[in-house]
Amino acid sequence: MSARQLKLGGDEQPSDAAAALDPYLGPLDVYIARRVRLLEASAQIRPGSLSVPSLLNQTVLAALQQWSARPAEQPLFPWLRHLAREVIERAVGRVQEAEQREISLATPVARRQRPQPGEPRSPLHLVDVLPNPEAPPPDQAIENRRVQDYFCCLLGQLPESWREPLLLRVVDGYSVEEIANLEGTSPSEVQRDLWQARSWIRAKLAEEYGKAPPRRFWERLVRVAEEVPATPDHSSLLDSLKRARTATQGLPSTQGQRPARGAL
Repeated sequence: MSARQLKLGGDEQPSDAAAALDPYLGPLDVYIARRVRLLEASAQIRPGSLSVPSLLNQTVLAALQQWSARPAEQPLFPWLRHLAREVIERAVGRVQEAEQREISLATPVARRQRPQPGEPRSPLHLVDVLPNPEAPPPDQAIENRRVQDYFCCLLGQLPESWREPLLLRVVDGYSVEEIANLEGTSPSEVQRDLWQARSWIRAKLAEEYGKAPPRRFWERLVRVAEEVPATPDHSSLLDSLKRARTATQGLPSTQGQRPARGAL
């Protein structure tokens, strides 16, 4: 189903939604990829069970459908994340139901790539892998998938209001002002959320090491664990949005660049 085939309620036009959503597709894509990564790291789904581009498309379609019902007081990007979580939750439910059907059909255990519900999973003790947090982490530890899963799951315990600003700042390189624009909040609130997130992580790592390790130590590991490959070209999705704009306005499509991150 293309974007222009959707029925939007009220007087809202698809072109309005398309223009508003355009700058958020990149950050939304990264957010969805990280949510999927967390589900895989926490063994809730098998690696590769969910398609990030498909989830992004479904989220954008849901946004177009619900555009006129969007709470006026809610900033756009947090609202899009809420829609993405609903889309992902439904997709996870379908995947888990399919797995249960496989199990009922006596699928060999060898084909299962993650622990089944109720199966114990041995915890990773970071201090066993990286005993000296004062020293730079060796490459083999940084590339260890279980170490990456550890930090992915650790960050998954944070409230989203702390986790997302931290990831945008530490991993994606956004400035405090850019994060405030994206989140629809103030720079001082972003600074507070960053402080809360970092304090929480220091406290959790202090439980492992007996004292809080240097920030440079764990931030490097967070960057590796949460880094998302270069954002793919969203031209096909953007073309659908532009066709919706053209269909409603009766104007020819125009070629243009996506707004810069700082323009959010």
